[in-house]
Amino acid sequence: MVENQALYKKIKNILDDAQNVLLLPHQNPDPDALGSALAMYEFLKKSGKNVKVFCKTGVPSRLHFLPNHTEVVSDPCIWKETPFDTIILFDSGDLFYAGVAEYIEELTSRPTIINIDHHASNKKFGDVNLLDISASSTAEVVYYFFHVNRFEINANMATNLIAGVIADTDNFTNAATNYFSLFVTGDLIKHGGKYKLVKEHLYRDKSVDILKLWGEILGRLQHHTTFDIVYTYISQDDMNRYDVTHEEISGFSNFMNNIQQGCATVFFKEKEDGSIRASLRTTLDHIDVSAIAKHFGGGGHKKACGFEIEGPIETAFERFFQELERQQIPWKSPVGE
Repeated sequence: MVENQALYKKIKNILDDAQNVLLLPHQNPDPDALGSALAMYEFLKKSGKNVKVFCKTGVPSRLHFLPNHTEVVSDPCIWKETPFDTIILFDSGDLFYAGVAEYIEELTSRPTIINIDHHASNKKFGDVNLLDISASSTAEVVYYFFHVNRFEINANMATNLIAGVIADTDNFTNAATNYFSLFVTGDLIKHGGKYKLVKEHLYRDKSVDILKLWGEILGRLQHHTTFDIVYTYISQDDMNRYDVTHEEISGFSNFMNNIQQGCATVFFKEKEDGSIRASLRTTLDHIDVSAIAKHFGGGGHKKACGFEIEGPIETAFERFFQELERQQIPWKSPVGE
């Protein structure tokens, strides 16, 4: 946090001069991206700015409890209706991941782009890049921005930021949990943030059908002994049979961290277009699954990341392990190094 104080002040100065601001969580937003954007929305609105929030895919129903979620628009006409002088992206490694590269390319006037993130794989595409890879979440970075500049945090802002921290620490159970994430959450609760509300919506949201589907996925678990990786998959047919959406099975990748065997896990998910999303997780300090993700064109954190691979789902993991066998990817370090 300390080393970024000059950037916090620089962004404050940019926003002081800004008139029309566009906030961008990435497409298919998670609580961290959306919560960070909505907290900033409330702050800028109170500051008298003309501020909009755009998300290409809209807000998932499971996040409709977040304050100000109704302010998010998905109509691309917004890009032509207002001459935005400042654009802020949250939790996005690049403009393509955010789902806005095409819109920014078509702008007739170039706005100032502020990039706020906590992923080491971020491509630093902004005019100003506020990156803190030691932070648990982008929400924690946004909290520091408010805190350092002594901006008041109200209850709505606090609730949105708590959602980001809780989601990215998996309710304070994964490796992103540390003194700072706990301190930040405590201070946000002090400012009126509704921790219990967030926890109820993010962690007590599973229907009987979803848990039955989880049972099928767990029944497919396999342990690749050569690489010591535990993996499983879900097909689009599975989704259709149980009439559930991809957002409703979110959390399964993190749940796989509870498996005792294996040094890492991979969850393969078939998308509607037939492509496969692979989510990698580990709890071990000497394992860097992001090195695997980067090799396949993805990214993320050392212990939690993802990438996409071509279908079909039935052979995706076979091709994944074949590629691991062919390439010397430095994803394991000697224990204790």
